[in-house]
Amino acid sequence: MIERILKHMNIYKEMKNAAIPLKLIGKKGEDFCMNAARLVNQQELSGLMEGLNEETISSLMDDPEMLTYLGKMNKKDFSILEPDRIRMIVECAGNEKLSEFPYEKIEKVLADKEIPDRIVYVYLKYYAFLEPKEELKKQLVASLETCIGEFDVARAGIKIRMLLINPAFSTELLYELLKDEESLALLLKQDLMELVNYLSEFCKETESLNKKQLEELSRHPKEIRNGLEVILTQIPKEWQASFLHLWLWNESLYADIPKLIRFLTGPDADFEKVSNGKAAYVNTLYGNPLPDMDLYELTLEKTELILYAITKRKKHFLELLRKNGDWLINLDRNSLILDEEVYKRCLNLNTLNEQNLRDCEYMVVPWRKSEESLFSKPRVFEELKILYNVKAVYIDLYDRLAYSKSDDRLRVIRELIKRDCLTDALEENQIERLAEALSKKPLSRWMQENFKNILDLRHETAIWILIFLMDFTELLKELTRDNQVYFLLHNQNLLNGCSGLPALMDKLLAQDPSWKNLKTELNISDAFVVENKSNIQKFIYEGGAEIMTSFLNRQPKKKEEIRRIVNAELLGKFMELKYHGGDLGREIAFPIKRDTEEIWKEKLLRVDCGWEIWEEDSLLPIMQIGEVPLRSCISYRNGPNCDCLLSCFDANKKIIFIKHNGKIVFRAILRLTKGSFVAADERKTIEFVDVTVKSEPHENKAEELVLFLERYYQSGLSEQEIRKAVNLTAMLVKEKAEKIGARLVLSSSYKNVLENKNYVLTNFYMYISASKNGSQYLDSLGGAAGVSASGSYTCNTFLLEAEERREESL
Repeated sequence: MIERILKHMNIYKEMKNAAIPLKLIGKKGEDFCMNAARLVNQQELSGLMEGLNEETISSLMDDPEMLTYLGKMNKKDFSILEPDRIRMIVECAGNEKLSEFPYEKIEKVLADKEIPDRIVYVYLKYYAFLEPKEELKKQLVASLETCIGEFDVARAGIKIRMLLINPAFSTELLYELLKDEESLALLLKQDLMELVNYLSEFCKETESLNKKQLEELSRHPKEIRNGLEVILTQIPKEWQASFLHLWLWNESLYADIPKLIRFLTGPDADFEKVSNGKAAYVNTLYGNPLPDMDLYELTLEKTELILYAITKRKKHFLELLRKNGDWLINLDRNSLILDEEVYKRCLNLNTLNEQNLRDCEYMVVPWRKSEESLFSKPRVFEELKILYNVKAVYIDLYDRLAYSKSDDRLRVIRELIKRDCLTDALEENQIERLAEALSKKPLSRWMQENFKNILDLRHETAIWILIFLMDFTELLKELTRDNQVYFLLHNQNLLNGCSGLPALMDKLLAQDPSWKNLKTELNISDAFVVENKSNIQKFIYEGGAEIMTSFLNRQPKKKEEIRRIVNAELLGKFMELKYHGGDLGREIAFPIKRDTEEIWKEKLLRVDCGWEIWEEDSLLPIMQIGEVPLRSCISYRNGPNCDCLLSCFDANKKIIFIKHNGKIVFRAILRLTKGSFVAADERKTIEFVDVTVKSEPHENKAEELVLFLERYYQSGLSEQEIRKAVNLTAMLVKEKAEKIGARLVLSSSYKNVLENKNYVLTNFYMYISASKNGSQYLDSLGGAAGVSASGSYTCNTFLLEAEERREESL
């Protein structure tokens, strides 16, 4: 036992002195570790061991002769045993014993500080035996340091390894080819290697040859070398690297040489033209087709377009560029014409004309977001012009149209794009059916010739007819309103077996689920249905049952109000309910003359070049103002303020609607109320005169009748179209205000879009009228207003016509 303890103590002492980790005992055994530790201590290597990691120490223990080598070196007058250098050579050797190399070679390599640590083993194994002279050794070391990460020295044969004596391998010029055996084999050709070395003198850090370029060089190395020597004498030293970059990039290395010699030694020689960018270089080689254009400052996208046009000899397009030199310079970098998919796959540049160039200036597609299907086949420019910025469904439909001429296809699709008729939700079979119909005639002709009986038919509704209802031609002839079509589209299951409209109407009364639900909830009797059958069928047919059922489900507490409104509609007496005798005056607490009320009830309508504006006060259109032209907070389906919707049926409220190209795009609430410039406590209709002051005109502080236009809601209009819609509205409501003798007041939201600058922002007291609904939604007065706010004034900033202008109009 004591002997074992003493043995362990000796092992511990030896290993501690040798700086060998004790944990290696478990891997290598006590005796092995003891012998290695004694050897390390004998050779006085413990200082070296302290700087090595466990893996390196373990490897050296497996090679005791190498430890003897290291001890021998350690006893020299100069120290060459740097831990990092020893660690690197041992790691690179792997399982190979370093002691298999002659001691003298190992000592010489380790002592040579010009050989970096990371290549010392490779140099020792593959090059030290050559005993190269100093200059050759320096080149080998430089090449190895550049190539060591890519060049597989172990796999390469002696001839390939010796290529590293060439200067080109210590530059970036061959870096991309170091793993390619075929390329390395090519470099064994002396003429080629000399040419590559020559090139490396000019572009050490700037170029890296690819395989295609090397193969091109290998076919005519002498001729290319001789030609380059002539060419480079014509180019200043500071421009030579730029020139060689362009020459290599063009990859016509042999073919370009005679062209360059002729140009650079000729009367028009200008070295900058072949050294100042890709476009300038190619332009020069191809006979200078763009002599006056500054090609150096072009963006990458514009340069690529020029290169394609020149190399593919698009002569007509180049002629256009010559005549319109600034066009390309000023062109937006996101212009569709700069997309290489366009000019390489899709469009023949030689077909363009000057007008097409001008059109390209606005055909901008940020981030190249054009639909891929646009580039799926050759196109004429007009097709790209129409389709470049539309939804994919339009391109899909266009490509399915059966017309042989693109002009005919464009005529059809242009109409649809203008009206924005199509949705991305169309399925492939639906697009196919639509294409089949539109291949017979454009949508406008279908509407004029086949659907002319549907007076207010929208283009998008006509699209759905062509997709779904063409099997019901007789029924279509009996339709008169767009909302009837809309209803049929959503209830196609009712159409089967119907010989005509009367049969369908009867079916609606018996089977329409919304009507059955509404009839039950509102306790509508069978007798009432019989007496008002026609009105009820029309109500269902126009979507009224679905609308009112959805609203009732959302607002069950409004059941009584809904019952009265629906009954009035079904009896044909809705206007009696809305304008019940005296309601208007009571709502605004202001005396209204009978003729004034009659003027208020009249509905103005104006038409102006594709625009139609009118006042609306009927049930179903107003129920949908939270859905049309866009969804808002008073949507009858799910609007958070839909409890305010029925207030729109107060006698003092109407809706202004605008259609553009057959589609409702704009709406605003119009309210007849009263207002004043002063607060209630200052508002007096008579006062004592001040006889000490000269009598002057003074402001009328009395209440006055006001026609107030709430903020607008619009959908799909451009900024210019919004201004058009707003000004149409302003003219209509001004006409209405003048007819009823009321002051016109506009929401402040119109300030920046109103062309008439006679309106100024003014503080004004607006009366919140009483509502038969209780709550009402007032955009310009803070949103929802409850019963407590009704019948009171609130002050806010509104747009009012300047007083002097108003007096003139009155």
